[in-house]
Amino acid sequence: MKLVLLVSPLCEIALKAAVVARKVAKELNIEFEEVSVTEERGEKLALRLGVTLLPSYIVNGKLLHQGFLEEERLRDMLVSQGEKLES
Repeated sequence: MKLVLLVSPLCEIALKAAVVARKVAKELNIEFEEVSVTEERGEKLALRLGVTLLPSYIVNGKLLHQGFLEEERLRDMLVSQGEKLES
């Protein structure tokens, strides 16, 4: 499983989300990447997925959630996604 977090360097909440997401991904042994929408790749990804709010959480190429997630909620969502992949 891979978690991509779309952020903006101008958004403090998105940058806080990156710290939380990096920690949770490490705990769950999930590949993690932070991508800025100010970079071409991030802009294209946001447009393709219809992102309207940052931070945005993308799991295996699919938009999972838009907006900040607290650590416990993010962990629960990722565990649930992992269970769906295993079944």
